[in-house]
Amino acid sequence: MNPYQEGKGKVYFFTDGEYIKIGFTTESIDRRLQRLSTGTPKKLYCLGYFSGKMSDETMVHKKFCEARLRSDGEWFEPVQELLDYINDISEQDTYVELDDGKLMAYKVIRSK
Repeated sequence: MNPYQEGKGKVYFFTDGEYIKIGFTTESIDRRLQRLSTGTPKKLYCLGYFSGKMSDETMVHKKFCEARLRSDGEWFEPVQELLDYINDISEQDTYVELDDGKLMAYKVIRSK
């Protein structure tokens, strides 16, 4: 059965340091990042991700449609509402913020 139909995957948030790509993959996050990195002139970084379905990706696209760069694209302006959403929902231990026009992701260290 097709994993896209089963809904097993991750909705991810990648950045080139300026914009945010919201996408869906059934691959590992590292593998997807590696594949996308070959098609962009800037280095890409993972801001976060969460387990979900392709319909979850569509929902996130709709939620932040005002920040979308192109009506048919997956790249978004780093508006504060989107950064807050990533910080709230991500399964990755990072904190994301905009610092002097650059997207920054900091590793969160949890005390035991």
